[in-house]
Amino acid sequence: MLGVARYEEDRLEWFRIFTLDPRPGVVLQRARLFLIEGRQPTDDEIDSILPQSVVARCGYDGDVFELAMTESDYTGFTTWLESSPPGIAPFTS
Repeated sequence: MLGVARYEEDRLEWFRIFTLDPRPGVVLQRARLFLIEGRQPTDDEIDSILPQSVVARCGYDGDVFELAMTESDYTGFTTWLESSPPGIAPFTS
């Protein structure tokens, strides 16, 4: 699903690109979100994501999902997870 993410202090908000709804389609609480691994896309995925993307495999409340993003966005995402304020658990890999 193509979209745009916005980082807030305690959550990540995901907005779908092709929708008229101005609200985020998904909201992930920072304290419950963690990074499992970052990897290069497989041959099967390469045609469905942007060139030179990184796939971030994440966990959230017992669910596992993947996000594809540029390398610089991946760096920003991992930095946001690592730099959580006091009281919010940082990511684990």
